[in-house]
Amino acid sequence: MNENSHTVINAYVQTLIETVCSAGIKKEVYLKPFLNKAFTFEHSGSRVDMTLMRQLWERAVEMTGDLTIGLRVGEKIRPGSFHIVASIVMNCPTVAQGLEMMLKYHGLVSEGGTFTYEKHPEGISIIYTPIFMSIPMTPYQVEGVISSIVNFIRWLLKGDFSPERVTFAHKISHEFDEYERV
Repeated sequence: MNENSHTVINAYVQTLIETVCSAGIKKEVYLKPFLNKAFTFEHSGSRVDMTLMRQLWERAVEMTGDLTIGLRVGEKIRPGSFHIVASIVMNCPTVAQGLEMMLKYHGLVSEGGTFTYEKHPEGISIIYTPIFMSIPMTPYQVEGVISSIVNFIRWLLKGDFSPERVTFAHKISHEFDEYERV
């Protein structure tokens, strides 16, 4: 791994792998092109280079044919997918502090982008900005990040959360109903 590269924690990568497998793809078949790399996908605390992560996402779409796979990953998110950040968030006394900690420490999960938030009288806006890299993130990666955060908040609040609006910088031309459902 290049010391200047951005990474993502393997616990999140494992959620992508589980999502692909839930679509009926065998893990060994999905990971076959990557097994020659000096890396194991089994250790949740390991880190994966963002270039490899993009390749995993592209392979996931290629194998499943699902352009909304990022939404599926978000649906499968559990605290373990966020590794230590989940523990930090779950130990906050208020939802607001938990959200602040999640956004502050998100880099421990993924260095692929940054989160900021803005407070408004009617609520808050959470903004995710992918970091410019020589190989940019795919739309399904960005959708995976956003739906993961939404579903993690939903999990924390025992299902009592629905964002008023979610917008993307990229065009979503497929399965609009799926975006609304998730």
